[in-house]
Amino acid sequence: MPYTLSNEGIILIFKFNKEMTEKDFNELLSIFNKCLIRQKPFAFIVDASESTLAPFTCAIKLVSWMKNNKSNIKKYLIASCLITNYTKLIEIIKWVFKQQPPSSPNIITKNLEEGRGYIFKHVNNNEDEDEDEDDDEDD
Repeated sequence: MPYTLSNEGIILIFKFNKEMTEKDFNELLSIFNKCLIRQKPFAFIVDASESTLAPFTCAIKLVSWMKNNKSNIKKYLIASCLITNYTKLIEIIKWVFKQQPPSSPNIITKNLEEGRGYIFKHVNNNEDEDEDEDDDEDD
């Protein structure tokens, strides 16, 4: 398998071990779709630090997916992170974000710990907000 998938609570962590194919990318979008259908908050990290470029068609699919799911992404995706050392991939993701600005916080970084810290900060802030809403309901 070209990637491993693990989770830490509501955070999905994808670790790519080689170049991402279009098939791999379609699987990734399928998993994201399932998360949106669940209608529960989640976050994800894509660790492509040991991977190179995906086909450009994946960027076009990502733009389309983001546009089609904009309202649900805003509701359920707390934050996302891409970890890569590959400059061309960073440029492509920045192009994607120019076509369709992200609906939730994200970071592109070369540093795994920076990315994890960013995601955990947003997840923890989201949990704090949920607790505040629960407190308001008790009043």
